Amino acid sequence: MSSLSIITPVFNGEAYIDRYMSVLDAQTNKDFEVIIVDDCSTDKTWEILQRHTACHQFSVSVFRQPENKGPGVARNVALEHMGGEYVTFIDVDDRVKDDYVENLLKEIEKTDSDLVIFDFIREGQSFVRREHVVLSSQGNEYVSKVDAFRFSHISCAKIFKTSVIKDNALRFPALYRGEDGVFARIFVKYAEKIYYSNYVGYFYLYNPKSIMHGKVKRIAVERNADNYTRLTRSTDANLALRKEFERFPEIVFELWLEDLMGGITRLYDGKAPASWTRRYIKEKTKQYPNWYKAIDKKQCNIYRRCVYFAINVKSITLLKAFIGLKRHLI
Repeated sequence: MSSLSIITPVFNGEAYIDRYMSVLDAQTNKDFEVIIVDDCSTDKTWEILQRHTACHQFSVSVFRQPENKGPGVARNVALEHMGGEYVTFIDVDDRVKDDYVENLLKEIEKTDSDLVIFDFIREGQSFVRREHVVLSSQGNEYVSKVDAFRFSHISCAKIFKTSVIKDNALRFPALYRGEDGVFARIFVKYAEKIYYSNYVGYFYLYNPKSIMHGKVKRIAVERNADNYTRLTRSTDANLALRKEFERFPEIVFELWLEDLMGGITRLYDGKAPASWTRRYIKEKTKQYPNWYKAIDKKQCNIYRRCVYFAINVKSITLLKAFIGLKRHLI
């Protein structure tokens, strides 16, 4: 039995699989198994995966979904077959340092934690930046559930104790977007000890055409009630989390803030009329009238503080400017 299970869902990933396996071949610690689930790809993903099942120093198991159901369901298939004491998730188009497995195992065993969270590097076509996941900490220390929840939007760059998953029957929701953040955050609910490490070894590829980052086209943003509702509704991920955390008021408030920020961003990505944004802020403020006073300013990066200020003074011009400068302010 391996110490670590590495789980990867794949859909039409033929261009990345060989590089992904080479990255794992280079690991300094090979005490791991790899479980890959092909989510009914239409390219040569399945054929390529089958070639990799018997030519590595670690165990490689591959499974194929009969129909495409999204990365959450694919990861759940893998969870049913994992044998490691710990589990981590790596996307097929991302990459990790050669000592990634070594450091993940070292950190979780040294700290006797249920969950260890790491910073990661976000790579785009024109930028490379380190994502500081827990802004309230300098790293290499235990953190609270609320802090861990606030910054656990993805399941990657983390290592989880599998006994917590099995004992609480934790699974990913059947969503195509935001499903890994729901899983990671629900795991936080059951984790007793959560550690935030300074080690950075995960490189996350930012693909603006992916399901996660796809934007609404301007042509879809017309002045009608249906599109306003579609752009401003709570995400399926947040709705799932609200039900799970209804007894945790601090976390419910964090979800409300995410709804506000996500809605505003979606409106501007689609070049929606400014009147829609004013209407949306008014609706959210009515829903939670003391939202600005309740913000913990120490937990916010400069971008969020700027956006909160613009909303508080009711300036759509400032709001639009700050959203346009998001990449430079984070």
